[in-house]
Amino acid sequence: MSVMEALPYAVVIINREGHILFINEQTEKIFGYNRNELLGRFVETLVPEHLRERHSGHRANYISHLTTRPMGIGLELTGRRKDGTEIPVEISLSPVSVREQIFVTALIQNITDRKRMEEALRESERRFRDLAQDQERQLILSERLISFGEMTASLAHEFNNPLGIVIGFAQDLLTEVDPTDPRYQSVKIIEEEARRCKKIMQDLLDFGRQATPQFTQMDPMEMIRKSIDLLTPRFHKANIRPVIQDRNGLPKIWVDPQQVGQVLVNLFFNAIEAMPDGGTLTVSLTAKPTSSIEDQEDSLAGGPASRTDGDEVIITVTDTGQGIDPDHLSKIFHPFFTTKSKKGMGLGLSICKSIMEAHGGRISAETVPGRGTTFYLHLPVDRRRSPRDESVSS
Repeated sequence: MSVMEALPYAVVIINREGHILFINEQTEKIFGYNRNELLGRFVETLVPEHLRERHSGHRANYISHLTTRPMGIGLELTGRRKDGTEIPVEISLSPVSVREQIFVTALIQNITDRKRMEEALRESERRFRDLAQDQERQLILSERLISFGEMTASLAHEFNNPLGIVIGFAQDLLTEVDPTDPRYQSVKIIEEEARRCKKIMQDLLDFGRQATPQFTQMDPMEMIRKSIDLLTPRFHKANIRPVIQDRNGLPKIWVDPQQVGQVLVNLFFNAIEAMPDGGTLTVSLTAKPTSSIEDQEDSLAGGPASRTDGDEVIITVTDTGQGIDPDHLSKIFHPFFTTKSKKGMGLGLSICKSIMEAHGGRISAETVPGRGTTFYLHLPVDRRRSPRDESVSS
């Protein structure tokens, strides 16, 4: 029996009735029993309770039709340890005849680790296939967007002039028609819808243009204040209170003020639409030195920053609006994705993403449905930084 003790498998020998006559040390290790606890007991002791009756029938059938079943032919079963836990096992069976008595030797291998590795391999293959499919979709989308950008830029130019004329005539009519006149509301709708179309055309132009940033060194707070001032009448009309959390000593950044201003204005417009009953729009600035994780955490939390010469400035735009559906959060920067029925083509945040990447920065967002959304604009202090991809956190 010394050979069986040296085997890396559990060895269990039973008689025709299914009683255990011998186990080796590996059996004790795998199943958690000591030798005396198993000898003389039915082999079904090592089988989960809900499978014992079926196993007893299989055992009796095997004894009636003895044959050798080598390991690795797909005979995978479930074993039960002394503590009640179940483990996947692979079993080989070999009948032995001694003095006209039949015994069966079972070699049992715990394949828990192998199953785990197989599942990890399958998961890796699934992820690889998904990644390959996603990259193919992105390539096709990129090719389509290039063609689309060229075509729509031309169309947008053609539509802008007549739309401007429609808006102009509508405004003239609004000054001439009495607000109590039933026609006044119809003219008002014409003006609003024409403006909406003009906004769509402008988005198409911006999307197709993808202009190279014209960098200049700017005080980020000055850029924020100008964007806020631009929309002050709209904030007032929507009963929204803009709050700027200033911090002295932050570094200047290399940006195209017109493009980054466009990003800010787009986010502000989104915030206005997200707060139909009014609310608060908070804009803050922090510096993020990569040399200190603690400084990064303090900076993002609005705590004391020990340095102001970080390699990244973060502009945070927070509203107290409706929030974004978590299922939509990962898609909001995709071209043509929109949750705003009849209010646009879903290019605004995609354009923001492109502008941030052209600046070597990134845009990310987090949201709490029903409580509001926060956008983070990460801009490098040094404009020589290479572009980075956007991330979305929920």
